[in-house]
Amino acid sequence: MMGRSRQRHAAHGLVVVMTSRGDMTALNARGAMVWEAHHPVAWTPRSLTEQDSEEAAATVPHAPTLKPFALHTHGTPTTILAAGASAAVLLSAHGHALDTVWLPSPPMQPLVVGDFDGDGLTDFMAVTPDGLYAWSQVRALGASRLPSVMLVLLLGVLVVLWSNNASLGFTTGVGRAAKKRSTDVAD
Repeated sequence: MMGRSRQRHAAHGLVVVMTSRGDMTALNARGAMVWEAHHPVAWTPRSLTEQDSEEAAATVPHAPTLKPFALHTHGTPTTILAAGASAAVLLSAHGHALDTVWLPSPPMQPLVVGDFDGDGLTDFMAVTPDGLYAWSQVRALGASRLPSVMLVLLLGVLVVLWSNNASLGFTTGVGRAAKKRSTDVAD
């Protein structure tokens, strides 16, 4: 009963909360904690007094990112992109880190998500004081298992058909005559 309840509520989505220390907590639709984890996505928050000072105005602020992330361009978001001052982490819906990217400098705005290279996979970009940095997903060879399995099965069927035809004694075009069957009558 408990397992079904969790699955049903997981379908409604999660609310993920991230602190400036990198602590992340996911809550389900009823407000119950689903998972809690610590990731290297910390940042230094500015205090209210710092925001008014001239020294704070001279420094470039950095912005953390916490947003749902679809692996494919028009897909359903199944992962979470979280970024702090020095790292960005791609998390599964269960809170496990799928990949960690170390940022060259703190981002000035939340990370930008989109398909920048037109391959159908979602990429992300960081706007920093040093420039623009983009990270692109790369298709893995293991991602095409079904076509590979289908090709192997097709080759297997062709080999079986060829070996069956050869054992029946059909002519192969090389000049061999077909074997006679036991039902053939010799006149």
